[in-house]
Amino acid sequence: MNYMLDMEYHTGLPSASDLSVSVYEAYPRKVGRPVALKAIQRALKKHGFKLVMEKTVAYARSRWQQDPKFTPYPATWYNQERYMDAPETWANGNNGSNPSRWVGGADAQSGEVDDLPVS
Repeated sequence: MNYMLDMEYHTGLPSASDLSVSVYEAYPRKVGRPVALKAIQRALKKHGFKLVMEKTVAYARSRWQQDPKFTPYPATWYNQERYMDAPETWANGNNGSNPSRWVGGADAQSGEVDDLPVS
């Protein structure tokens, strides 16, 4: 018998696995579940359930009816601690970068071009 499972059963407290599944279910993109759950468990150990779940729910709301292809995989979002980013960066799903400013390597506002490799 697994002592930890037995303790969780008797105390009525949710297991770390249950908590990470709850967070995963709240995240707006459901891909890479096993890797995502590991990343979520690390986030939970570091920041606690309350903060991680609050940030996840806020992020899911910011992504509501947005194109899911611009929503990072959950493992990426948790491993990179993007839940700690300022919520205003979540609106476009890009966490701070603004791809709408960039057109073919040129800054659409200034017209400047980055040094891009030429193939």
